Order: sequence, then C-alpha cells, then structure tokens
Amino acid sequence: MQKILQRSQSEIETVTASTETQKPEQGSSHSPEGGWSDALGSFADNPSQTRQGGETIFMKDGRSFVIGRVEQAIKAQYEELLIKKAKYWVNRTRMEEGPAAYQEELSALVADRGMGGYQWDGRYGRRSREDFPGLIMLLYLLLRRSYGNQATEELAREIMEDNAKEVLLALSWAQGNSSGSSANGGTEKTSHKNTMTMDS
Repeated sequence: MQKILQRSQSEIETVTASTETQKPEQGSSHSPEGGWSDALGSFADNPSQTRQGGETIFMKDGRSFVIGRVEQAIKAQYEELLIKKAKYWVNRTRMEEGPAAYQEELSALVADRGMGGYQWDGRYGRRSREDFPGLIMLLYLLLRRSYGNQATEELAREIMEDNAKEVLLALSWAQGNSSGSSANGGTEKTSHKNTMTMDS
C-alpha cells in the first residue's frame, strides 16, 4: 500500500495494456470460467435503484461519498472497462506506430484475453488494482453504483487525489480485504440500508 501512496502524479493517467506473453491463469474458485462479464451478460448493468450504505470517504472540502461492497456486477463492469482501455492502447499503437506494431499488440491482446488475463482474478485484473489508474476505475464503478450518472471518472480521480489514504482503505474494505475497519472508523457507523449484494 505504501508503494501506491508514493506514486507520482504522472502515473495516475491511464491503465496500460501489457503485451508480454503469459501462462494461462489458474482457475479461481471465486470467478466463473470466462469471467464475470461473460457469466452475467446484460445482468452486469446496475439496477435502477442506487445502492445505499457502505463506507464513507471524506474530502478536505467537507464533501463525503459512500461506496458499497464490490458485487459480481461490479467485477463484470471492471472487466469490460479494463479490456476497453486495453483496446484503446492497441488502436493508438496503430495510429502512432503503424500496422505491423498494431498487429503484434492485437495478437497479444487476443491471446491474453483468451487466457483470462483481463478477468477480475486474471493477471491484468489483479495487477491493475494494485495501481492508481485501476483503483480509480474501481472507485468510479462503485460511485456509479451508489450515485448513478452523477458519478464520473473525473470525480473518482478527484476523490483519489484529495484523500488517497482514506480511499485506499475504503477500497480495501469494498473488496473484502478488511472486515470492519475503515478510514471513517468502521462500517458500524455507516448506514446499512440495502446492503445485500449479488454475492449474498
């Protein structure tokens, strides 16, 4: 976590898609074959009712935002957003470096995707959540689940930059990495309305 907090401002820009080859992912007991995106399909969309309760993140200007636990739908949305960002970088390669480099990166992307690298528990899925760009993506998805269209990636970035330590603690809680403690003193102090997740 200390490594994440010490990242420079320039590293908060984007998620880059690595083109190195990899071994096939070992199946996780928590992820379905093909990833959450394939498993849920259209059910990966957020329900019309926003989520209530969870962990509160306080900003220096007095605003506060509440995020809930990571649900299966959030995992599916994260996978979709991660592959979208990877495709963006592959297409950018075509414009900047030409068709040969594009074809090489596209082939690597297809192979990595086929081996589950862009799934929630896949190589790039896990790695991306250890760095600011991926954590901002996750925060954005959790904010969107709680606030609907009011949430934007820019807002998620602003919250992260304003209070990174508290955000990292809240995201750790949201992913189930801490049981009852958070930056605001624990989940006992937050609202628990509508806290049932798709994982329940």
